[in-house]
Amino acid sequence: MIREKTEVLVIGGGISGCTAAIKAGDSGKSVLMITKTSDPMESNTRYAQGGIVALGENDSKEILYEDIMRAGAGISNPLAIKIITEEGPRLVFDFLIHEIGVSFSKNEDGSYNYTKEAAHSKKRVLHHYDMTGFEIQKKLLEKIKTIKNITILEEFTAIDFITSHHSSENPLLKYRNNLCLGAYALNNSTGEVNTFLADATVVATGGIGKLYQFTTNPECATGDGISMAYRAGADVTNMEYVQFHPTMLYTEEGSGFLISEAVRGEGGRLLNKSGEEFMIKYSPEWKDLAPRDKVTRAIYNEMAKSESSHVYLDVAHYYTGEMNIHSRFPGIFEECIKHKINIEKE
Repeated sequence: MIREKTEVLVIGGGISGCTAAIKAGDSGKSVLMITKTSDPMESNTRYAQGGIVALGENDSKEILYEDIMRAGAGISNPLAIKIITEEGPRLVFDFLIHEIGVSFSKNEDGSYNYTKEAAHSKKRVLHHYDMTGFEIQKKLLEKIKTIKNITILEEFTAIDFITSHHSSENPLLKYRNNLCLGAYALNNSTGEVNTFLADATVVATGGIGKLYQFTTNPECATGDGISMAYRAGADVTNMEYVQFHPTMLYTEEGSGFLISEAVRGEGGRLLNKSGEEFMIKYSPEWKDLAPRDKVTRAIYNEMAKSESSHVYLDVAHYYTGEMNIHSRFPGIFEECIKHKINIEKE
């Protein structure tokens, strides 16, 4: 068994893990980031298409706050939303654009091309065509490679946190705060379990999407960090709220390919088996840009009523974007062409 000591251990290498590693590395700390995939690019971040929220024209953090609260049906954590709305848009520019060098799509006049997504009352979403996550992940990893005190270990699957209560024979420790001292991780290549000790441990392992049969999430999204935290005694809340992205390319093989919400943000409309628009029945105000839970339930209801395996998404006849469809959604266009679907025409 290999035993290593670092100042900061980061488990997970998506946008959260990479950002934590960069900030800790820039402060002079020695950082070890482990990821269970063989390719550090492989994470949920990579597959995010639509974009990231900033503030658009005639927009404000107060309007953004209200939009998020309304989309969360009033039960979102107000403090968390306040932090997101006050710090998030600024960090998109200060960190992602100016420090990391993320290239978001621009209009012909050089201004940023903001788009609209579900439950947003303003066009405030910055994007890199329909490959935003890929662009962000790529630039984050490029930045990490320039910071000498950050080490990345691929193919290490975290198993459990090492805590001050771990395997202790002292029954009185349960009355004291449980301190995290690092983690055990499986070397996927050798089958050995390594011990990584750290002054601080950051858990950034992503969600649980791959626990479901049908998902747009990659194979690595299995909720490892959540279960580890639960076993270590951390508070784990809101686990009953699992967000399903409403639109995925339907094929008989089950492609699992995400169709960005931005397609509806640029005018796309959902149609049932009979070719009828249906979102106005379920959300008269937001229609096709209703919050994801409402869109998901609406799609499910329409499929159940018509005994259909899918619904349709028509952007060809309702597109409102400034670029042509192929240029705006190159990844989606090419994937659909593989399945003999031309989204510019049908």
